[in-house]
Amino acid sequence: MRALALFLVFSLAALPLHAQRPAEQPTPSTYLLAPDRVFDGATAQPHEGWVVLVRGDSNIAAGAPSDVHAPADARRIDLKGMTLLPGL
Repeated sequence: MRALALFLVFSLAALPLHAQRPAEQPTPSTYLLAPDRVFDGATAQPHEGWVVLVRGDSNIAAGAPSDVHAPADARRIDLKGMTLLPGL
């Protein structure tokens, strides 16, 4: 009987630890946006052929495709005929 009581005490004590595990947060989606032009606001002219890497709601990188290193799981979105203004 004592063994059963100890078993119940230790079993019930472990329950709150299991219930308090933090929920797994989903990984934000990553996109590689490829418009015809990117206007960065730093120069008067838009940049032809640039790409913009976006993760979640943040711009991670912008520049020539050879300079922006997108992860393998990034989804590429071609925006032909468009000018992108990152941050707006």
